[in-house]
Amino acid sequence: MKKLFVLLIIIFSAEASHVKYSETFESDQWIYDFYSSFIEKFSEEIIKASKGESCRSFSKELETVKAEIGFYGAKGISTNATLAIDPFLSFAVELEDLCKANDVLRSERSSIFRMKKSLSEMKFLVDEIEKIVYYNGTTPLFFNTSDLREALAKLESTLNLYEEYIDEGFELDEGIWVFVSKTEVYLFEEVWIWIYAKNVKPLRLFIDEKVFEARNMSYTFSTYGEHVVYAEGSRGGEILRSNVVKIFVEKIPVYIHLKAYSAFVGKFARVEGFIFDHYGEALSVSIRVNDFELESREGYFSFSIRRDYECSVPIFVFYEGNETHEKAFANTTVHFSRYPTWIKIITEKERFFEWEKVEIYVEASEDLKIDVFINNIKELNFYGRNKNFSLNLKPGTYKIYAYFEGDHLRKASKSNEITVYVEGFNFVPFIVLPLAMLTLIYFTKKIKNSIFKKKYEKIEEVEVKEEELEEKKDLNDKKEIRDVSEVYSEIFKKLVSNYNLSKSLTPRELLAELKGERFAEKLKEITEIHERSAYALETLTEAELEKFFKLAKEFLS
Repeated sequence: MKKLFVLLIIIFSAEASHVKYSETFESDQWIYDFYSSFIEKFSEEIIKASKGESCRSFSKELETVKAEIGFYGAKGISTNATLAIDPFLSFAVELEDLCKANDVLRSERSSIFRMKKSLSEMKFLVDEIEKIVYYNGTTPLFFNTSDLREALAKLESTLNLYEEYIDEGFELDEGIWVFVSKTEVYLFEEVWIWIYAKNVKPLRLFIDEKVFEARNMSYTFSTYGEHVVYAEGSRGGEILRSNVVKIFVEKIPVYIHLKAYSAFVGKFARVEGFIFDHYGEALSVSIRVNDFELESREGYFSFSIRRDYECSVPIFVFYEGNETHEKAFANTTVHFSRYPTWIKIITEKERFFEWEKVEIYVEASEDLKIDVFINNIKELNFYGRNKNFSLNLKPGTYKIYAYFEGDHLRKASKSNEITVYVEGFNFVPFIVLPLAMLTLIYFTKKIKNSIFKKKYEKIEEVEVKEEELEEKKDLNDKKEIRDVSEVYSEIFKKLVSNYNLSKSLTPRELLAELKGERFAEKLKEITEIHERSAYALETLTEAELEKFFKLAKEFLS
């Protein structure tokens, strides 16, 4: 299928609402700019031809544009692009003929006639292009053809010089000759025929033995095959025959434009097409699509197909041709795809303690059979759209995601991946260290008592008293820790209950949750005193204890 251009995208944008292009857009600026770009390209190629360089045409691109305009026109979508397509396409066709003649300019004298004929036609088409008016709002837009006219004038000057050069160097005997613009043409395509005579009076022109006046003329053939052209002239009563030119006429080429729309499994996919010939005429003909016959109406045809599984279906369209038109073939592919799915996995936080449950929430686009993977190992599965579940995990790092393996209707999908860190709380240092210290003190005092018992009895008595005081102080410290921890626990429970928070929060997380409350600063002080007492095992001063219990009273009252 031929490549689509920017203009065709503009045309297509109006299709959904089935309205005219001019009613969809207030400005023709895009169409104007599109065609203006071809004026620039035409000028560049004509300048090349005037320099004797090879040039190229843009007829294929503009033929595609015309086909697309016809395609959407058959669906009831009109566009202002139709105002300019015919003169621009005709100009491109003439440019193509000129470029072909330019390639053999130095070896065939007839190429001068061919190029001059194309040049004459292009001048006329420039006049037609200048008559076209587009609008940007209420501002008229006229095509600027000054560069194009300048290029054509330069080419005409070059051709005149070539003609003089060729006439001087082209030695012809006395006689009569026939030249044609093309020797290979399509049915009904215009062919220019020129007669060149030297010291001979042209009498008759013969085309397939039909007699015509001996003059330069254009002609079209209505039957394909080989055709013969020659002329006769007289010189001093003698009849002379010219060279014989054979013209090969082929059937008119036919093109099929296809547009396929993809669909989901179980739905109908639509295929549309447009069949037209070399001259842009829409054809109402019978075509074959894969294994069934279909009629086009004013060139347009459409059909639908369906598949209940994911696949790509090739579409082949054939036109058998007739006595004037060539055979044609086109193909495309219709894709049936499964429905897309998605899964999302969420957790409230990334870090947990070992004794906390890891809460996971899974959400899907629809009811699916979902597997949950932890560190790439499938740990559990469920069927549904939304699911909450809890995990008891040992200390470590865990990567968790959900996965749907897909089925004949729906595509597989994988959720986002979350990372969870689980931390253990080590109580050993808080138990072993105090015991080790007490043991060390005990044995130290025992050794001292053993060695210096008799000599330092008074010292021993003092040490015993110090030991008793130390033990008493230790008991008081433990009581203090217990009292502070118990009071803080009551405050913690009350706040969690009042604000409907998770009981698994740490003191710091609780403080973060309530940082916006008016008592947040007081809660921060209580939390810091509690942590120093419970975790750091610091002995609180009387002032700190007084402050703690005073603040605690405010929370518990």
